[in-house]
Amino acid sequence: MGRAKGWIVGVVFGYDSILFMLLLVSVLLMLLLLLLLLLRLPQNAAVLVLQLRSNLAQTRHRR
Repeated sequence: MGRAKGWIVGVVFGYDSILFMLLLVSVLLMLLLLLLLLLRLPQNAAVLVLQLRSNLAQTRHRR
C-alpha cells in the first residue's frame, strides 16, 4: 500500500501535476453533475414533457 501511495503522490506532485489535477477535477465535476441529473431526473423529465406539450399546443393554436 505504501508503495502505491508513494507512486500516486509522485504522479500527483510530478511535472504533470497541473494536467492531472485538472483532469481529476473535471472528472469529479462530471460525476457530480451526473449524480444530480440522476437524482433530479424524474422531476425534470415531467417538467420538460409539460413544457413541450404546452409549447406544441401554443404553436398549434397560433397556426
